[in-house]
Amino acid sequence: MKKTEIVKNIYDVFCSVYEDAKCSLDYTWDYELLIAVMLSAQCTDARVNIVTRDLFKKYTSLEMFANADLFELETCIKSCGFYHSKAKNIIAAAKKNNKRF
Repeated sequence: MKKTEIVKNIYDVFCSVYEDAKCSLDYTWDYELLIAVMLSAQCTDARVNIVTRDLFKKYTSLEMFANADLFELETCIKSCGFYHSKAKNIIAAAKKNNKRF
């Protein structure tokens, strides 16, 4: 069985078992979910949603995150905790994935 088939089977099982599941993180675009998930480490989803409300208005594309000033991004996400490493990792992920989204 191919890996894609295995992943599809796992996905189908999750969908049938957790049919009412909903992501509690607020996002519009896939890259926003990626960033929200990165911010959610050791942080509540409620806090992440507060931070991303303004963050996603300021940085409106993955390219903007890729080119973000580290200190400025750290300031925006500080209340999520571990903001030094999270900002650094968000910028790195944005640079790596900029052409994928």
